[in-house]
Amino acid sequence: MPGDAGEPAATPKPRPEGKNLPEVEASEALSTLAEALVREPDTEDFASKEVDLFNARPADQRGRWRSSQVISAVCEGYGMQAREADSRTLRMQWLDDPNYRQQLLAPEVSDLGFALQANGRGCKVAVAVLGTRR
Repeated sequence: MPGDAGEPAATPKPRPEGKNLPEVEASEALSTLAEALVREPDTEDFASKEVDLFNARPADQRGRWRSSQVISAVCEGYGMQAREADSRTLRMQWLDDPNYRQQLLAPEVSDLGFALQANGRGCKVAVAVLGTRR
């Protein structure tokens, strides 16, 4: 995007600043799960639609979570690397959608995993896995 050359991508923030909500922790386990769910942007099924999240997790992680949810978004930009503008666009897609917004701002969400796939021609697909610890 113009003006973004060389600008590193920011990690999407699950909660707007100024809200009195508990902080969400980055989760390596949920990020690994998000990476397994995201698909190449050029494929028909760019994000997994029906996934058994319980069994998609490593066996040692299955009992750790009370619940988990998956959200995804797609944006167009330039190049292989996500830029600040791409992260902002993805974040706004999530916050502008009433269902995603409700999921992101739910006070019981304790952890977040994130994965991003780019096709090299500007299309980026993001998947976030929101988890609630037991």
